Amino acid sequence: MKDDVNQTDWYLTVGDWVTGDYAKLTRTSDFMMSHLKAFRKVSGDSRWDKVIDNTYHIICTVKSSNKK
Repeated sequence: MKDDVNQTDWYLTVGDWVTGDYAKLTRTSDFMMSHLKAFRKVSGDSRWDKVIDNTYHIICTVKSSNKK
């Protein structure tokens, strides 16, 4: 959570090693929903719900933009 999640907009970052504008990036290949749900269950950290919801939102946005 601390190193791999944007704590303002609640999405997975590329990694904690990225700096500058690149730190605002995400990549869909990291969207493993079952893992995010497992992190939520094991940690008990409700912030994972925000990450899960926002990740679904990003997936839907990408999917709908590909229909054009």
